[in-house]
Amino acid sequence: MVAKKISLQDMVCAKNIRTHQWGLFVNCTEQQNHYNQPLSISNSSGFKGVKYNNRYILKYSAQITKGYKEYYLGRFKTKEEAAMKYDENAIELFGEFAKTNETLGLFT
Repeated sequence: MVAKKISLQDMVCAKNIRTHQWGLFVNCTEQQNHYNQPLSISNSSGFKGVKYNNRYILKYSAQITKGYKEYYLGRFKTKEEAAMKYDENAIELFGEFAKTNETLGLFT
């Protein structure tokens, strides 16, 4: 029996960090697989896509990146407001591949 070759565009393997098991994302490109990156280790705000800057009255800003283009989403008083704005735009840009702050369980 000859095994059929499967292209990277048909299937991308990803390792679940919590269970250390390999899973499959079917029907997505490598770029789409990168849309659902987890929260960065160096994140100081506690939310994905949210930065803290004490130079402004509105301390938190939200931004999102798709491809090599950054989208500035605005400044907000609270980090929760900025995170909600990020989530709205992530769903709009990435669709089913979006990993939002809500799906990461960051809202309490």
